[in-house]
Amino acid sequence: MGAGMAKLSVALTSELLAIPNAPLPREAHSTVDLGNGRLLVFGGGSSVDEEAEQYNDVHILDIGQHSWTKVKTKGTPPAPRTGQTAALLPDGRVFVFGGCSMDSGYLNDTHTLDTSTFTWTQPSTSGSPPTPRDKHTSFSLGSKVYIFGGFGPEPESTTPEAAEEPVKGLDDLSSEGDEWETDDEGGPSARPGGMDFTWFNDLHVFDASTGEWREVETTGQTPSPRAAAAAVLVPSSESGQSAGPTRLILFGGRDSAGRQNDLYSLDMSSFVWKQERPSNPASAPVAESQGSEDPATAGPAPDAPAAPAARSFHSMALLPGTAFGLLYGGVGLKNENFQGLDVLNTETMDWSSVGSLEGTWPSPRGACSTTVIQEAPESSPKMVIFGGSSDWEGGKAGFHNDVFVTDLAPLMELLKKSESADGNGNARQVM
Repeated sequence: MGAGMAKLSVALTSELLAIPNAPLPREAHSTVDLGNGRLLVFGGGSSVDEEAEQYNDVHILDIGQHSWTKVKTKGTPPAPRTGQTAALLPDGRVFVFGGCSMDSGYLNDTHTLDTSTFTWTQPSTSGSPPTPRDKHTSFSLGSKVYIFGGFGPEPESTTPEAAEEPVKGLDDLSSEGDEWETDDEGGPSARPGGMDFTWFNDLHVFDASTGEWREVETTGQTPSPRAAAAAVLVPSSESGQSAGPTRLILFGGRDSAGRQNDLYSLDMSSFVWKQERPSNPASAPVAESQGSEDPATAGPAPDAPAAPAARSFHSMALLPGTAFGLLYGGVGLKNENFQGLDVLNTETMDWSSVGSLEGTWPSPRGACSTTVIQEAPESSPKMVIFGGSSDWEGGKAGFHNDVFVTDLAPLMELLKKSESADGNGNARQVM
């Protein structure tokens, strides 16, 4: 649709669920889809009355039952932390890696939680794990979990000592000689002394079947070192058939130059990076649509950007059975938060935005979790947004523990109606 970002002529309705026994408000937590409408939430942090808090609790959200359950786990849990990642393994274990602890600094430890017994284990590992970091991106393919990027001590630095004064606010600290200034990475963070910090763009893989870590050699147009980016895995569309998740799509994040809105893909067979769209940090959200006769799109606004605004601490999720990714929230160039829902066609690498948001949507926020679930194999997908933080002013923020659910059936129906005439199901004409 030209150089601008199109508006989809579809209305999505979000509902705020009033569920008792919710976890404490938090950001930079991990949320894992356990299936059957159940989500597991681990860790995260908040800052109340200038007192930073981090958590290592486990909660189960059952969307169908409208219930929260705080899980009494066994074994030795991970230390309280923020900015870690978690993934569900084929055997039902939840894999947790890294993050930042106010007591121990940046972490590169590995933990698993057996979801049948809710027992924590720190497995024996071999090889070379990533260096300590938080706000990295992770994704799993079978029994393998991949870790990309993040923020932490330079590899040559010593192991972080115990944190001194906890930092309240969304930003980590970066060293400029003897001075410290806020950077961009999120959650309550440690202030280790005498260390150099950096962003990363390395890729590592952990094989849960063998316990081995190794670094993956990549080629091509590698993203700049960055943290607080978001990604989705998309299936191959060769011959119109799904061949499994073969591409990683990475959007935005923060690098040494600032927040970005560039777009990259990684071929998971050849491990070749490709820059799909360069960054244009000056981009701004698209203006409200004026309406259209087209059933699929209202067309781009005048001089609208071709991509969502530059951001970090956003979240992405894939629409099941499609090549479309959803983008929600984040923190922008001026520390503003975002609320609109954007859609990426990963076949054409074109962006659009949902034309009408109805019902009760979350306040603009970042560092929340956005998960697309199906309560049953044939049920329509739902988007679940939990927690996060917003309104950063003077190092203070509002932290959330609310749950919002959006039925994505209208969007799925629009995409089905707008599939391309070649029968490949790529829905190219939508955007």
